[in-house]
Amino acid sequence: MTQKEGQNLKALLAEERAKFAKEEIFPLFSTAYFIAKQDFAFADGEDLLKFLNFHQVKIPTRYRNTEAVREAIAHISSSIQAQILEDLNECSTFNLQMDELNDISFTKVLTLNIRYVVRGVPVSRFLGLIKLVDQDGKSIYQTVKKTLKDMKIYEKLGSVCTDGGSSFCGINKGAIKRLTVNLPKLLSIHCISHRLNLCVIDLWKGDKVLNQINQSVYNLCKLFSNSSNRLKLLKDNEQKMLNKELHLIRPIDIRWMSKFYAIKRIILLYPALIRSLVQLVIQKNLNATCSYIQMVEFKTVAHLAILSDISYY
Repeated sequence: MTQKEGQNLKALLAEERAKFAKEEIFPLFSTAYFIAKQDFAFADGEDLLKFLNFHQVKIPTRYRNTEAVREAIAHISSSIQAQILEDLNECSTFNLQMDELNDISFTKVLTLNIRYVVRGVPVSRFLGLIKLVDQDGKSIYQTVKKTLKDMKIYEKLGSVCTDGGSSFCGINKGAIKRLTVNLPKLLSIHCISHRLNLCVIDLWKGDKVLNQINQSVYNLCKLFSNSSNRLKLLKDNEQKMLNKELHLIRPIDIRWMSKFYAIKRIILLYPALIRSLVQLVIQKNLNATCSYIQMVEFKTVAHLAILSDISYY
């Protein structure tokens, strides 16, 4: 084979690989990326890939399975992480936002998000979801240190933002206290969203009118959620009057802005809610009668509207 023939063959092979990637590999990665962004289960990827294949999108049989989707997401994750680390090489410092929680399988995990400035532009990125041995300060400290050390960015850590829990901010054994041993200039920031939520909770508990509104909303949610028949009645009225189905949001203290979200949803559903309550009153439902009396009272409606307006953002 001559040198020219070898070059032509090499170019032909490169062209074939590019064509294969565009026609068969890209759809797999696009589907995997979509699944990850939409928080779908990996198992859904197999059905989506089969659907695409049915509609003439070429995807090899060996890639139309859950494991292929999982592997594609892992490759995408590695690529994104590499981009983040490349950015961090240009930065002198970064902020770490972290929180501990249990995932759907009750595995203890630590979620890590970072903020930094690169080329004059502030950037927020998700860094990872790391498995924890335990949820105490020592375990969190060891996990954070190892993760950042492995990425070679530990020494650039400038500040940490948390929910203020003892496992993070404990004076003697908190994770941040342990981190400051090696990083004495490290700043600890109590998340403003958590602090605001604590203020809102105290405000609602201390104000008589707000407390009554909160109880009325809670009772309304409980009335419909405790019965599939009543829930179906509400959904039917939503479809008839609003041409869409929404759902009531129960106010929960530990969920950010849940009280305001609950009120906004009631404002949106108000016509369907009143119609449903009237139908339940006719059926002589005592709880529905009490909720109806509260919800049609001018004071209640006015407060709901005002709270909905001031919580807009």
